[in-house]
Amino acid sequence: MPAPPPSLPLMCPRCRGQIVSDTLGWVCLGCTAKYEDAEGFVDFLPEVHEPPQAGVGAAMMERPWFARIYEKYWRPFYTSVSQGESASLRAEVDWFDDQFSELRGGTCMDLSCGPGVVGRRLLKLGRFDRVFGLDYSAAMLRQCLDNSARRGVRDFDLVRGDAARLPIRDASLRAVHAGNALHLWPEAARSVQEVRRVLEPGGVFVATTFVNGEGMRRLVGRGFARATSIRFFEPGELETMCRAAGLVGYAARISANAIWLRAEAPRAKS
Repeated sequence: MPAPPPSLPLMCPRCRGQIVSDTLGWVCLGCTAKYEDAEGFVDFLPEVHEPPQAGVGAAMMERPWFARIYEKYWRPFYTSVSQGESASLRAEVDWFDDQFSELRGGTCMDLSCGPGVVGRRLLKLGRFDRVFGLDYSAAMLRQCLDNSARRGVRDFDLVRGDAARLPIRDASLRAVHAGNALHLWPEAARSVQEVRRVLEPGGVFVATTFVNGEGMRRLVGRGFARATSIRFFEPGELETMCRAAGLVGYAARISANAIWLRAEAPRAKS
């Protein structure tokens, strides 16, 4: 028997039905779809072996060797290049924490969590009752499990799923963080709509991604995008995407080819 389900608001991404414990994992009471729990994370993509999107960037995320070097080498490198300054994980996490300053308790999802570099730090801050990670890549989730075990982190639950079809119940999350991720989502607009769906009233969405800069940086960004199939957004495009999804209070700051953005779900009317 699998362990009891994590205290997370999970649902079947196919029919939005309730899932319950089964002999080998979880089964949906609505459509009878079965999901495995064999590797330390609930897998809502049992039939998927390769990412649907083409390109070097997406394919690399599925490689175990790349997952091993991502946190220590690759993320600091491309974050520094995109921001035009030396990457500071502390500054990044401090900024996220500041955007969540009005929130206490509830559940935070680290969307496209990768090997857990930011998610573990959000958990350590203690702002939320629980923080869990969701990623498409099984290789990244395995590496996240390994990294967490080596650091003695035992309460960072993991889920394998698609950002465009989140296996999360409506209005059940206090916050969603998506660090350096939107540019890899093949259905970015739909994924942002899913973020809006799972946020409770007043819940906050924060994210970092790539935008087209000015002058030479625009040319560099376009070259990098062509080589990796990573998307570079226009700054106004992201605001439009958030507003179309029903998010409000959009705010952003741009540094070179990097953008840090915040939006929230409308608060309930009194």
